[in-house]
Amino acid sequence: KKGLRQFEYRSEEIKVKEFAEQALNSRERDAITVSKTKVYSQEETANFISMVNNDIFAEVLIPSSITDFIKAVETFKEKLKPKLDTLSKEIDMYYQSQFATHIKTFHKYIEELCLIRNPEEVVKRTGDQKNYLKTARDKYMQAAEFANRNFEDYQRMITFVEDNRSNFTDLGEDYTIRTEDFIDYINNDNEPWERFPQMRKLYNELNKAIRERVKALREEVVEKYEKIFEEIDKRKAELKDGANITTNKDYLLQQINRDTSLDKLKLQKLQANSFKRENLKKIEDRKQEEKAVKTGESYTKPIDVQIVAEIEPTTISNEQELDAFLQKLKEQLMQKLKNNKKLWLN
Repeated sequence: KKGLRQFEYRSEEIKVKEFAEQALNSRERDAITVSKTKVYSQEETANFISMVNNDIFAEVLIPSSITDFIKAVETFKEKLKPKLDTLSKEIDMYYQSQFATHIKTFHKYIEELCLIRNPEEVVKRTGDQKNYLKTARDKYMQAAEFANRNFEDYQRMITFVEDNRSNFTDLGEDYTIRTEDFIDYINNDNEPWERFPQMRKLYNELNKAIRERVKALREEVVEKYEKIFEEIDKRKAELKDGANITTNKDYLLQQINRDTSLDKLKLQKLQANSFKRENLKKIEDRKQEEKAVKTGESYTKPIDVQIVAEIEPTTISNEQELDAFLQKLKEQLMQKLKNNKKLWLN
């Protein structure tokens, strides 16, 4: 009778036609078996349908009008296929997000059920994992709803952390604990919906604080470099041809105005004096070149000498010590002047 016997090939249920084909193949004949299968009553079938629809998925996957056991299982597996496809797409879409772990878990359970060929095993596995399936489904639904409503804002918060790791350290002690909490939320919280309203508010606070600090520091750096360029332009005006010998003002200021890193802006500020020396030296070199051309003398390029590197640090308490210090410095510079003819002191 139908449903009383089950045809199997290597412990997997197969159709009668497949069974006959394997039976005709002498090499595969030992791998096929016919076993008794349990006959499920309408009540047992109804209980399975109720478990799927009500206890696990909270939606009608199997119509309650179905009374045939095999038909109920086949319908169940067919309804799981589009869910599996959706889950796969969502894994690809949200794979970098912490909450993706719930999508992956639910995908794993659904995929395992879809791969089982034996209807009885489908029912048994579903029953054994009922609580796990329900939990996985509930977590997935929360993750999916969160992604649908808030993913754009959440992704903006993730990008904010990635782009401002170095800036967070410059916010000061007032923000230390809140910054650490925010970073931990982004990096480790796989249920971000629970604290999302609070974290979105904190994101706005941190974002505002960083933008204000960047703006203030950028304005300070730009002002510093604009004054340097004023001096550079004044010195260049003394040259016959001062084109293209110093750093392009517009390019550098545009670069500073694009910087959003406090570390980079602080570095630009620290390098301002060196930048000034380098460009003034280029102007002086050109000035001496033009002078040599005008007088017919040979031009000797001066070497760069940093005074602070020429003599060890010392404490001066009186005029005699000052004279001794200057005499020592003079001797060292005279030796360099003798060897190189010209010095550029800075």
